[in-house]
Amino acid sequence: INLVDEQHQCSKAIVGADTFDGPRATSFCAHTIAGDSWLSVADASADARFAHNPLVVGSPGIRAYAGWPLVVDGACVGALCVIDTRPRQFGDDDARALHDLARAVEHWFAARLEHLALRERERDLRRLAEQVPGVVYRAALDETCSTLYVSPRLREFGHDPQHWMARPGAWIAALHPDDRLRVFGELHAALTAGSDVKLEYRL
Repeated sequence: INLVDEQHQCSKAIVGADTFDGPRATSFCAHTIAGDSWLSVADASADARFAHNPLVVGSPGIRAYAGWPLVVDGACVGALCVIDTRPRQFGDDDARALHDLARAVEHWFAARLEHLALRERERDLRRLAEQVPGVVYRAALDETCSTLYVSPRLREFGHDPQHWMARPGAWIAALHPDDRLRVFGELHAALTAGSDVKLEYRL
């Protein structure tokens, strides 16, 4: 798995060879991402595009290459490829296998980017929550409404936020006994209906 920017190629995962970090000018993958399909080279030493490439005339002595471009969020970021130090023809089965692997890599990259974006939004939420004049919290929709986050202003109600988040069911335990049945009923009805709910209760 090689990532390619305007100037460089960087190997992010590799099996059976040394990394191929280096200038884009000598990158096979730069040729791959210039197209919208796979690139197959049976013998690089006989291909005018690569015959004088340092990776062909020197170490590791690439002869065969096949790669699919990797597209994430509409941008071509690199290629998934295989190389061989001996000439070889790549067939339709090879193309399909590489295509499937490339799509799997794209999904992994997309999931990773989504995870990072969620973490950034979580940080933004927390920064905002610490500024509002009230307690902001997030809870899981499980049996104990486990707290996922609660803002520091919870201390104004006599509770420690870290202790609250560490204890499953802390919110339930803190409910005023006279309000519990009503709150549980309203919350259950809202969850069953999939609707929003506005609860008013005492701690």
